[in-house]
Amino acid sequence: MNDKEKLIKNTEIIKKGLNLLGRNRKTVLSHHKTFELTDELEERVEEMLVSLKEEKNES
Repeated sequence: MNDKEKLIKNTEIIKKGLNLLGRNRKTVLSHHKTFELTDELEERVEEMLVSLKEEKNES
């Protein structure tokens, strides 16, 4: 999987996670599940930042 595909996948996962946490969600998550989800989203954002910074440095 190349960097662009990885960024697209991570962005889609983050969007889905934010929908689960947002105002228009269908169900309420437990505190435990909410913390797990935010931890996962933070990791994915960090991966994306690292990838984007590496791409920027290669330019």
